[in-house]
Amino acid sequence: MAYRNNVPRNVRIILGCKANVGNKVSELAEEYHTNRSFVYTQKEKVQELLDKDFDASLPVAPSVTMEGYKAWGEL
Repeated sequence: MAYRNNVPRNVRIILGCKANVGNKVSELAEEYHTNRSFVYTQKEKVQELLDKDFDASLPVAPSVTMEGYKAWGEL
């Protein structure tokens, strides 16, 4: 079994993302030669970061708004 110190950071992020989009945890654990507990931990960490970075309750800075941009269909 792989442990945190043996799995590179970029692979842990990818693993957490794959788990968050609905890939089966047991299949991911087998694919990455780790255990389901490790996959669930990475999934939770990625979800926490997404929740924090895309917090809808925080105000958006004016420089980040999409005002003035054309929609994809208008390009």
